[in-house]
Amino acid sequence: MNFESSEKRMKIANGGKLPDKNQIIEGEKLLCYELRISHKIEPDILKIPNEYTFEQRVIHFASDFQNDISLIVGTDTLPCILYHFERSFGVAPYLSIHTGFISPKNWKKLPHHLWIRDEYFHFGDIHLENLYSEFN
Repeated sequence: MNFESSEKRMKIANGGKLPDKNQIIEGEKLLCYELRISHKIEPDILKIPNEYTFEQRVIHFASDFQNDISLIVGTDTLPCILYHFERSFGVAPYLSIHTGFISPKNWKKLPHHLWIRDEYFHFGDIHLENLYSEFN
């Protein structure tokens, strides 16, 4: 779980140019995280056989998985409002999922937990904590 700072996202949106202060403030209205999922044997988890067909696995990660992800900031549970699934087609040893959540007040001072209600791997609820060294 990697925090994607407003400055980094705005720099990409600006074609590599540094964002100004107003762009950074505007970008901080959205908390973004990249989640990387991998398997120790098969880098492309979509190819790991399970009870779903390959097409169902792709559909699950391309759209349905968004409904299984929330961000807990302090005592607020935020739904995932921005979701992008990136397939690596075996080039990278992981699948990448970019998520976005509306940021509550004082988010920099509160712990962040990504909560995944896993129906795909059958692990149950997964909680990932961000140590948010990027904020301090």
